[in-house]
Amino acid sequence: MIILGAGLRLSEVINLKWSDILMGEQKIHLMPYSARSVQSIMRSAMEKSGLSKQGSLHSLRHSFATHLLNDGTDIRYVQQLLGHKDIKTTMIYSQINQPLVDCVKSPLDSLK
Repeated sequence: MIILGAGLRLSEVINLKWSDILMGEQKIHLMPYSARSVQSIMRSAMEKSGLSKQGSLHSLRHSFATHLLNDGTDIRYVQQLLGHKDIKTTMIYSQINQPLVDCVKSPLDSLK
């Protein structure tokens, strides 16, 4: 949930410290996990979900970025949240979402 909710990398999750958590806002519940145990939890969740599509911890990060972009978040903010130095890396997540493309209006559409 931390990876999906905050777009973190696995290494960022397992290296979180209590001082990294904003206790007053109660935003993250931290338990000490190893990389292997987090991967095992993900694998188990995928099996229990019954989804036929393969998933990974990184796919949660990808979903985080994709949802932000599809909701109209500026790609520069997504770049910062993901910690990418180069915008080209963030652009990997900006796949075209056809239903959203179909909703784009031309400036001429507002002329009367």
